[in-house]
Amino acid sequence: MKLIKHLFIVLPILLLAFSCESDDNGPSFANNVLVVNEGNFFSAEGSISGYNIGTKISELGIYESVNGFAPATTIQALIKNNDDFILIGNNPDKIELLSSSLVLSTSINTGFNTPYSFASAGDKGYVTNWGTYNTATFGYDNSSIVVIDLVNFTILKTIPWDNQPQHVLASNNKIYISNVNSNSISILDPENDEITGS
Repeated sequence: MKLIKHLFIVLPILLLAFSCESDDNGPSFANNVLVVNEGNFFSAEGSISGYNIGTKISELGIYESVNGFAPATTIQALIKNNDDFILIGNNPDKIELLSSSLVLSTSINTGFNTPYSFASAGDKGYVTNWGTYNTATFGYDNSSIVVIDLVNFTILKTIPWDNQPQHVLASNNKIYISNVNSNSISILDPENDEITGS
């Protein structure tokens, strides 16, 4: 039980082409593996660190070093999107747009309900939301998919979801969403945001 209480998740993201120019205010080395520490549950203390494969040098707290403050959230995912990163956090719920050197560009701090993952198709982003935890059923209510305009970084719409959506993947002009409660995968058409199959 003590082990579970102190459990934190480390999610390595290998960035094969991640580099910083000499005048960049970002991380001080290239060829990084970014390590995301979710943080302790309900503590909003997630962090991002880096490890250089070539030099074997670690740099802790990269996000803090380039922004001057901590992410202040439980980090669920850090996803490369074109030249930027999308940070998904809950407790508190938010989505952040970060530059290639992890500098915070903008964020959306409302409209999410336990966000978990992200994928993009064109100028739209799709964020899975578990919903509100129900202590009676030990499940989640009011699950949804939030669609984001990636040009203006605003919410376009919220799609109610019958199952608890978890991972999301964009491929061949389709959005694939895994559903925890039904052990299924739903297929969404990004042209009209309608379910086309499962």
